[in-house]
Amino acid sequence: MISAVLPLVTSANGYDGWNDDQTTEAVKQNLHFLMLTRPGEYVMASNFGVGLPNYLFNLDTTFPESEVRSRIHAQVGEYMPYVEIKNLTFSLENIDGNQLGIRLEYSINQSILTEVFELTVTL
Repeated sequence: MISAVLPLVTSANGYDGWNDDQTTEAVKQNLHFLMLTRPGEYVMASNFGVGLPNYLFNLDTTFPESEVRSRIHAQVGEYMPYVEIKNLTFSLENIDGNQLGIRLEYSINQSILTEVFELTVTL
């Protein structure tokens, strides 16, 4: 899945895409969208999305880390095959405040450079 960088910029030919120096930002926007979208929410691809907000209701019990980790790897592999996950960690420090943090280290198109995506989801 590829998307435009927000905010959208228009030109005489319609919406402009992004250039090479905006690739990192576009990938981070795509990751953000993928992580927060609940499966079934995106009508054109009903399986799309990790649905991290759904897991916030489970934080008062045991966090299903292996399930979430597996879902993230599967979704990134299917919808963002140009991203290679190097490391994925979860932060459950504020579990009483229904807060889940993730840190994803990845590379784009087998680059030697490692990028970092961090997201905190709260109720």
